[in-house]
Amino acid sequence: MTGTRGKKSDTVELSRDGFTIQVLRERRRKRTVTFDLDAERMLLILHVPASMPDAALEDVIQQAVEQAQEYIRRRMRRRTPQSDAGLLLRAQQLNERYFDGKLSFQSVYYASNQHKRFGSCSPTAGEIRISERLRRAPYWVLDYVLLHELTHLVEPSHNARFRELMKRYPLAERARGFLLGVTWAAGVDMADIDIEADAEDAEGAGSK
Repeated sequence: MTGTRGKKSDTVELSRDGFTIQVLRERRRKRTVTFDLDAERMLLILHVPASMPDAALEDVIQQAVEQAQEYIRRRMRRRTPQSDAGLLLRAQQLNERYFDGKLSFQSVYYASNQHKRFGSCSPTAGEIRISERLRRAPYWVLDYVLLHELTHLVEPSHNARFRELMKRYPLAERARGFLLGVTWAAGVDMADIDIEADAEDAEGAGSK
């Protein structure tokens, strides 16, 4: 835990259950407790009275984390597109956010033959295929895979430039961990699926 002292509040930062938590002990705040959530960055900012005892603060932190987790679970269910049209719309939104809308692609759709990868891209055809298994995934995992494939439209290989572009996604490591967990739970040989390289499967649909 690290702390910095300001004129009107003291701030400490800690990690809990995947969240970065910033606690602002505010001298002018007497009783109320509020928090702000940045779900994309998994960041919680708590505003509490400066006089709050540590034991009470621990309870507040736990309650805030639980509420944030529930919010994210609801958001996952609401935002993961189930149709090809919804998937295409999400790809367009990511294109606007990360590439200023400059990417050009012809189709984005769920595919049933993506057995040993979660997504694939054919840059020359402008076609992106996403495993239908990701219909059930959290939205931030699907976003990671979509962004991975969109990035291949500007950088076909997994070189240093590609990795730098992917670093812009704040939940990249968390999403990769989720995908590795899904792979392990399915009993698939880890050597057959490279989360980072999206190795081609035997069906050979598309190229990287």
